[in-house]
Amino acid sequence: MSLFNMSAVKNHPRRSGFDLSNRVCFTSKAGELLPVFWDIVYPGDSFKIKTQLFTRTQPLNTAAYTRIREYLDFYFVPLRLINKNLPTALMQMQDNPVQATGLSANKIVTTEIPWVSFGNPANNNNSLNILGHLYNTSSVDFSNFFGFNALTQSAKLLMYLRYGNFLASSSNVTKSTSVGLSSSLDLRNSESSSTGYSSVHILPLAAYQKVYADFFRFTQWEKNQPYTYNFDWYSGGNILTSLTSQTLAEEYFSDDNLFTLRYANWPKDMFMGVMPDSQLGEVSIVDASGSEGTFPVGLMSATDGKLRAGLLARSGSSPAEKSALEMQTSSILSANTTYGVYAQRATGLSSSFSILQLRMAEAVQKYREVSQFADQDARSQIMAHFGVSLSPVLSDKCVYLGGSSSNIDLSEVVNTNITGENVAEIAGKGVGTGQGSFSCQFDNEYGIIIGIYHNVPLLDYVITGQPQNLLYTNTADLPFPEFDSIGMQTIQFGRFVNSHSVKWTSGVDYRVQTMGYLPRFFDVKTRYDEVLGAFRSTLKNWVAPLDPSYVSEWLQSSVTSSGKLTLNLNYGFFKVNPRVLDSIFNVKCDSTIDTDQFLTALYMDIKAVRNFDYDGMPY
Repeated sequence: MSLFNMSAVKNHPRRSGFDLSNRVCFTSKAGELLPVFWDIVYPGDSFKIKTQLFTRTQPLNTAAYTRIREYLDFYFVPLRLINKNLPTALMQMQDNPVQATGLSANKIVTTEIPWVSFGNPANNNNSLNILGHLYNTSSVDFSNFFGFNALTQSAKLLMYLRYGNFLASSSNVTKSTSVGLSSSLDLRNSESSSTGYSSVHILPLAAYQKVYADFFRFTQWEKNQPYTYNFDWYSGGNILTSLTSQTLAEEYFSDDNLFTLRYANWPKDMFMGVMPDSQLGEVSIVDASGSEGTFPVGLMSATDGKLRAGLLARSGSSPAEKSALEMQTSSILSANTTYGVYAQRATGLSSSFSILQLRMAEAVQKYREVSQFADQDARSQIMAHFGVSLSPVLSDKCVYLGGSSSNIDLSEVVNTNITGENVAEIAGKGVGTGQGSFSCQFDNEYGIIIGIYHNVPLLDYVITGQPQNLLYTNTADLPFPEFDSIGMQTIQFGRFVNSHSVKWTSGVDYRVQTMGYLPRFFDVKTRYDEVLGAFRSTLKNWVAPLDPSYVSEWLQSSVTSSGKLTLNLNYGFFKVNPRVLDSIFNVKCDSTIDTDQFLTALYMDIKAVRNFDYDGMPY
């Protein structure tokens, strides 16, 4: 080796083992994605993690039949996914940038890690204390899709990531809630009232949001929001300095952001697994343009000139294609009305098309259907289309490390202190235990390891609609294998809800509106869980089902270009709503931590081997 080959000069760090074990006791609501552990990972680290969970519930009204599962999962988030320049900055190689900002300029690499200041709660909106400031002074309703106060939810997330206690007792808040945000956080340097405010980096917050985007988001319904976790734009300073006024701060916290507490999805089934479309984009069609043709005959009213049956719906002088099966309520055949035969001459129709056009249309449709079924990210799409797995290093996704899942069992507690009517009272309690273990090696890069806890009730339904096999009124309605491979089919709201007790938009028959898309003939391939009898009424506190009123809360009306009113779901429908369990718990959910339903003790046995000396001494 040449004397002048200076690349041979390397550090030879001592490698030592460290015990990072600890116990965390915490409370949670159903569906909440709570970060119960996080740590910075250094190149060369290796971890062995064993976990033990013990969960109790708040008192139950009954020994409910509700089934609940809890999950604890760990993920690795490379810092390059938070800020592409962070690896360069951490090695203090800021004079060797990897990004350009234009044709003749490079991006300046700062040695700062994206950070935020706690600031002065009295007059500084450019700080984390803006949460308390907005909570107490803003007139904006910061509510998430469940109606919980989003600022209080953000404070809970900050607490679990160990940023400090942003929650104060009711005596310190002005809003009508038992637990709220403090307007004067005690996080200042005790030696000075005007200087020395704390500054903290936002890496665990960004890692949390990145894990949600990659592993918990229902990608077909919910768009990715990189602005909640990616800081490639960062060039130094407090990340909240752009919030120079309360108005800008209110706009920022009114939408999903870096501080948003996330929720898990319901388990996918016939209703919670529906797709918004049968394919990605428009349905592929064969172009049959060329010559004139004639629409088939229909029946037209002699009194108002409107088509009552056929392939055309007529409005004024403009005909539009419409299936007779899709006619509006106002278009049905009326008694004592004279009808005439109507046919519409049209241009642009062809009597034939080539087999190549048909093959192309079929190939395009297959491409769009495959794209729709896969998650909406590059790695999933490459696997779906090419059958090969893209390395996580190249996929811009964080990495799942391992975890555990277990049941929370609900059992009875009988009050034997019989008085009065000599009837023993039955209440309930819930207990869950679980354990898991995994090992992981981080050879290549810096990152954040983060553990996410959540629990999910398994769904029971109050179904007021009719199953498909009850709607067979003609032999042609029955499923046949020959038609099993022609693509997805729709499911209507009427399959779930057929109740006059639910309030719907006037003039809309919700029962025939499309709820989403499922695999064809899903009725003969799957089932759902439901409750009957008194469990729907007087004994509802023994179960926690989704009922028609729950569905109606999530329906949104929209008007198409043709003026047709339709009903649609949004992504919040698929999120676990903690209020679903209100019927079985004594405590009723609100925005505060005092109404958390589950009490968990988590012990983590963590052994880490790192490129650091055990005691840091030179001898």
